[in-house]
Amino acid sequence: METKRDLDITTTIIPALTARIHFGEIMEKVAKNQQRFLVERRGSPTLVMLSVEDYLTNILKEPELLKELHKKTKAAGVDRITMKEIDQEVAAVRKSFSEFKGIKVLSPAEFTEVISKELLR
Repeated sequence: METKRDLDITTTIIPALTARIHFGEIMEKVAKNQQRFLVERRGSPTLVMLSVEDYLTNILKEPELLKELHKKTKAAGVDRITMKEIDQEVAAVRKSFSEFKGIKVLSPAEFTEVISKELLR
């Protein structure tokens, strides 16, 4: 595969035609080697190809609260809960709330605030 020029060790600039012809090969390099590709069309940068892990780690920045919640859920062992278990838990909580009259139903924002406070205790 021909490359036009290297930006740095992990980012390679390639023309769109090369990207199209060698798409599978490029995907493999991106996924396995954490290599980045900048694809140009007619000499202008058009898109960047990078792995999801690279994107999450280096591009998408987590808010501090979310980082703290992730740490606490992992420490508590609840980071591996299945959707079925989540649905069962939600159903149980809803059932317990339905047994009481006058219970305030929280909006998603209120719920998130309450849970955040509980987890950060």
